[in-house]
Amino acid sequence: EYDWNKDSKRSLVQAEIRDFLVLQDGYKVIYASDSKNGYGSKLFQVDEQGDKVRLGQISYKIGEMQYCEESDRMLVVAKAPQSSWGIYELNLQGFDNKPVLTPIVNSFKPEMHLFISDSGEKIAFTSVNDDGFRGIQGYDQQEGIRYKLTGSGYYGEEGVILDGHLYYLTFAEQGEALVRKPLPEKRELLEVYPEQIGEPENDEYIRENLKEEIAELELEEDSFWPQNLAGLFPPSLRLPPFLIAGQDNAGLNTYWFNLNPQGQIDFTLTSQIWQPLNLRFSSQGRKEERLNRLTASYPLYRSSPDGLTQIVLTAGTDFKNLEIGGSLRWRYPEHIFGLDLQSELLAGGFKGQLNYSYLRDRGRFSIGGSYVSGIDLPNKLRVPALSKTTNEGYHISAEYNERLVAINQGRWNPNIFIGGLYGGIFADYISQTSGNDNDESQLSGGLELKLETGLANAIHPIPRLGLTISRDSWQPFFGLEITF
Repeated sequence: EYDWNKDSKRSLVQAEIRDFLVLQDGYKVIYASDSKNGYGSKLFQVDEQGDKVRLGQISYKIGEMQYCEESDRMLVVAKAPQSSWGIYELNLQGFDNKPVLTPIVNSFKPEMHLFISDSGEKIAFTSVNDDGFRGIQGYDQQEGIRYKLTGSGYYGEEGVILDGHLYYLTFAEQGEALVRKPLPEKRELLEVYPEQIGEPENDEYIRENLKEEIAELELEEDSFWPQNLAGLFPPSLRLPPFLIAGQDNAGLNTYWFNLNPQGQIDFTLTSQIWQPLNLRFSSQGRKEERLNRLTASYPLYRSSPDGLTQIVLTAGTDFKNLEIGGSLRWRYPEHIFGLDLQSELLAGGFKGQLNYSYLRDRGRFSIGGSYVSGIDLPNKLRVPALSKTTNEGYHISAEYNERLVAINQGRWNPNIFIGGLYGGIFADYISQTSGNDNDESQLSGGLELKLETGLANAIHPIPRLGLTISRDSWQPFFGLEITF
């Protein structure tokens, strides 16, 4: 608390605070702290004398808190296990007179950096637009509509609405820049993606935890890790037999199991307990033998917390060979550049890849090339197989993809999402060299359709259907690309 008249300050509370808000009368502060005995947040109230009262616990992790004086509402940015950040209304006296969250804007894309207008009718937040750029979006609470505030292909962060204008941060040649522009007269609508939370389960979790005294819930620091890792065991996501996933209470360790197309079980473990070092172990089931791999990545440089420009060092092993490498990523409005290098120390192999993309309002043009030596060229779904394979060669590709249909009123429930339909044209040139007469090269091109989908806020399958034409033949192809 700061006294302007006396130019003095005093501490109201000392705790690990995620965020806080000040209520209308100015004498009560509500703050959130990470729970140490389960995934979620604990909520406390502090008065002007510094007296603290525990309000309850929710099984969502709270990252931001805002208070709207006009409507006397509390909005928060919160995250459920194995999902992205979303915007919710916090009711401190909800079901059974305990804190509950009601979704306002929540999708598989993160919504963060929340701002509420003076009237409380409109909110602004940072999310990811259709072109992959972080931008400013808005939500009208009276009309219940979500819309873009910054155009496609332009980076925006931390938007503020004031006097009919939008203020936000973007990037210029000299670094970050503050932009002021009038609010758009015509709003480009986006899907709200409402998500049902399942409040009875949430509130049962709350009631069970509130049976204990506050003193018993305040755990000692040395008991944090056992309690934290205990959250790994009950899976937080279950879509058997396709996917079972979970994470610890702090979100530092995760795992998932899934059934691959060969009918075998794949599983992956990740850990960030030595942040910013990221460790990952994966095991893929094959009929012959399992493919095990351990990798580590370390962000050597980031120009901003969100990584506009970043350099990452990597190391990995399949327990037969050792690989080291690095990657460079540079992003600017309308442009994305990437460079990846990888070297196999024991086998003497090398792989380099260079990519560039130019973004438009509805589409993307990409060109890239890769060269390998001592490593097999990776198979591409749309590239016809050559008659012979060698472990040296290069691949050059160019493609343009454009959104054909935007299913903005698409089909959504907590487990299934259908987004836009994209069409593209591509060309590939692949060449394999072996130092003798067995050198072989091939030029091909064709058309492709891609459908944006999502499952359970965690899996993003992309069905791909296309036609490849080469000098000697043409062939259709179909595949399913899956990301987590």
